[in-house]
Amino acid sequence: MMKRLLTASLSLLFCLGASAQVNFGEVVNTLGERLTFSGYAQAGYTYEHQYNNQNTFDMKRVSLTINGQITDRWSASVTLDPKNGTALEYYTDYVFCPYFKAKFGQFKTPYTFENQLSSAAIDLINGGSQAMRYLVGTDGSDVMNYKNTGRDLGFMVYGDFLYGLFDYTLAIMNGQGYNKSDRNSQKDFVGRLNFNLGDNFKLGGSFILGRGNAIADYTPLGITEGENYKRNRWAISAKYKSDLLDLTSEYLAGNDNGAKSKGCYATAIFHLNNKFDIVTSYDYFNTRQFDGVSDKEKMDDLTSFKGIAPGEIQNNYIAGFQYWFYPKCRIQVQYVYNDCHVQKNTSSILTQLQVAF
Repeated sequence: MMKRLLTASLSLLFCLGASAQVNFGEVVNTLGERLTFSGYAQAGYTYEHQYNNQNTFDMKRVSLTINGQITDRWSASVTLDPKNGTALEYYTDYVFCPYFKAKFGQFKTPYTFENQLSSAAIDLINGGSQAMRYLVGTDGSDVMNYKNTGRDLGFMVYGDFLYGLFDYTLAIMNGQGYNKSDRNSQKDFVGRLNFNLGDNFKLGGSFILGRGNAIADYTPLGITEGENYKRNRWAISAKYKSDLLDLTSEYLAGNDNGAKSKGCYATAIFHLNNKFDIVTSYDYFNTRQFDGVSDKEKMDDLTSFKGIAPGEIQNNYIAGFQYWFYPKCRIQVQYVYNDCHVQKNTSSILTQLQVAF
C-alpha cells in the first residue's frame, strides 16, 4: 500500500512540475512577444568661450523605454531616465480605428515637429532650436516654467485620415510639465494638423492655448510666483526628406501676458553616404519683446535676471558632421556661434557619442 502511495505521489509531483514548466515557458514566450526594449545614452565634451573659457566632459542624456503590447489594439509604454532617477513618460494607448486613437498619461506635448522627436533622433547636440526649448520648456530657459523636457500630463486623441494624407492631434494637458500636478484649475488645449505628401514631404501647424502658473517672479511683466498668466504658443512646420538631403524648418511664436516671443530655424542634413552626414543649421530667437525698452535697460535687467534676458535676440550658426558607425549609434562634432543682441557672443565646440539600441 505504501509503495503504491509513494508511486502515485511521485507521479503527481512529476506531472505538476511538467505542467509548471510548460506554463512558465508560455509566460516567458508571451512576455518576449509582447515586450520590447529600446534606449540610448549620449555623452560628450563641450568647449565654450564667452566671458572666459570653459570645458567639460558630460553625460548628456540616458533613456530606457519599455513598450508592452497588451492586445492588438491596446498598448502601454514607460520611459525612464536613469541619469536623473525619474520617469519621463508613462502612458497607455488604445486604437479604436486608424482615424481615432486615444492616449492617457504623461507624454510629449504635441507642439512642433522637433518636440515630437527623441533626443536620439535630433541632429543638433544642444537638443534642438532655441525657440522650441524655450516655448515648450524643455531646458528651463523660461524662468516662469519648469524644465519639463517637452512633456506633460494629460489626455490625447489622434489619428490619420484620407489614406494618411492628413494626421491630427488634440490634447488636454496640465500645462505644468512632467511629473508635476497642476498648479491652477485651467488646462492647456493643444492641437496639431499635418499634411503628408508621401514619405518625403510634411507640412504642419500646431498650437497651445492655456494659462500658466508662474513658478518664480518675473519682474519685466510684473508677474509674481504663483500668479496665473496667459500662455499661448503656435508654430508652422515643414519637412523634406530624401536620400541626399533632409530639410526641416519651423516658425514658432508665443504670447505671455502680452509679451511676444518669436523664433525660427532651418536645419539641413547632407547625406554623403549611408554613414556620413554634414549638419548645418541657422537658429533665430527673440524672447519676449518689450516695445520702448532700451538696450541699456535690458542690460541693467541682467544684474538680477536668471535665464534668457528680456528682449534678447539670439542667432545660432551651427556646422558640423556626424558618423553613423552602427545602426542608431553615431559620433557628432559641431561648432556653434551664438550671436547675441544684448549679452556677449559665444563660441562653442560640441562633441557627442550616442549609443542606442
